[in-house]
Amino acid sequence: MTRITGTTSANTLRGSAFGDDIDGRDGNDRLYGLDGHDDLDGGRGSDQLYGDAGNDDLDGGAGNDRLDGGTGDDKIEGGRGNDILTGGAGADRFEFERGDGRDIITDFVNGEDRIELDD
Repeated sequence: MTRITGTTSANTLRGSAFGDDIDGRDGNDRLYGLDGHDDLDGGRGSDQLYGDAGNDDLDGGAGNDRLDGGTGDDKIEGGRGNDILTGGAGADRFEFERGDGRDIITDFVNGEDRIELDD
């Protein structure tokens, strides 16, 4: 697994065909996981996270984010802020905690996708 870390400014970070751990840190970032099982963390800022193929973990962090898991069984957590969440194809899990903000799930499929509420 390759680890890619951004700066406190706005970043555009792209993974590889293998599993990647991408941390955008602060700033309004664009993170692209590409193939493989990717772990994308937007950090602070209004971020855009794209998992693409693979079973990905996407965490928007603080800010108003847009997360798209792509294909695969993804775990998607918007974090603090008002987020737009898209699971894409696959059995996706949307996680929410108290104080996360007002999020929108664009493509929830009953019987396939799940919503998990944590304290």
